Amino acid sequence: MLHTYYNTHNHELEKFNDVSAVTKDMLNRIRDLRLISKSYSSLAKGINKEFKMNFHPQIIYYLAKKLEEEELGKLTKDAQNLALLLKKDSFKRGSFYKQLPKIN
Repeated sequence: MLHTYYNTHNHELEKFNDVSAVTKDMLNRIRDLRLISKSYSSLAKGINKEFKMNFHPQIIYYLAKKLEEEELGKLTKDAQNLALLLKKDSFKRGSFYKQLPKIN
């Protein structure tokens, strides 16, 4: 049973920039780097370093997916299922998998 608690932290809380801090230059850079980055975490590190920001990787993931959807449109359910199967298979094999944009 909890009798007392202290509403303090024993460390500094990490503060992240929110999506409102994103500029057009940042979006263009995310658009360029998302295809060559190994992960969204590494993409976030690159963006944060280049623009001296502190975005959480989840923000960068969201923005990259939004840019991808703007360029390619929404995936159909069949395409989503295929992409999920390929991703699971590559994880099981310990290999690398990444979806590339549609080439016209």
